[in-house]
Amino acid sequence: MADVTHTPQTDMQLPETATAPASQAEPAAASRSKRARYLKWARVGFLVTAFTALNAGISLWLVQAHSPTVVAFNMKGTLDAFMDQSAKASLSDAQGAALASRFNTAMTESLTAYQADHQALILVQPAVVGGAQDITAEIQHDIARRMRGAQ
Repeated sequence: MADVTHTPQTDMQLPETATAPASQAEPAAASRSKRARYLKWARVGFLVTAFTALNAGISLWLVQAHSPTVVAFNMKGTLDAFMDQSAKASLSDAQGAALASRFNTAMTESLTAYQADHQALILVQPAVVGGAQDITAEIQHDIARRMRGAQ
């Protein structure tokens, strides 16, 4: 009888000892899979953040590199100064027309060259409320240089 009572206790102990290592192995495997999932999503999150930052940097560079500078030009003052100078000179109608044509060509070429060289958006002064660089003197000097060269 001692064998019979001892055997059931052994049988009961066997399943307990057999299940104890399995139950300890399950939480370890679960924690490893949770950690692997966490690391996977952490990498994905890092890559998304890195690509977003890279995209923002490239976008900022493109906007700054390709955005034109706004400048102001006093076209009325320049035309008035030309008209005053040409009125003081005694010119025939043909000479006046030729001088006005040269002036118009010189001014157009000067503004076009400035715009291309400086990636600038040139506005007339009445259109600018404030904050734009005034390039009138620079353009007037360039017009004078072009008119001297065109003679």
